[in-house]
Amino acid sequence: MSKQPEEQKKELQNPFPLKYPIETNDGRRLTELKIEPLSIGDLESVEGEMNAKTKSIKMLAFSAMISPDDVRKIKVVDFEGASDVVVDQMGF
Repeated sequence: MSKQPEEQKKELQNPFPLKYPIETNDGRRLTELKIEPLSIGDLESVEGEMNAKTKSIKMLAFSAMISPDDVRKIKVVDFEGASDVVVDQMGF
């Protein structure tokens, strides 16, 4: 069953609420991610990355202004939703 447009909008909220909050390496508890649009420099930084998942981790890290190690703590369901916000901001 496909999602209704209103449900899709809710998922693409910014800041993106985490269903499973994380604790960052610097001790902050994140319950949401404020996702900023990527810059051209951010895209250049991941351009040569061969592994698609590593590229996605780095792009979300740049967008949410957290470290890639902190992104790796995010549960898959939250990662996928937050990544959708990043892609949506890029216009794809």
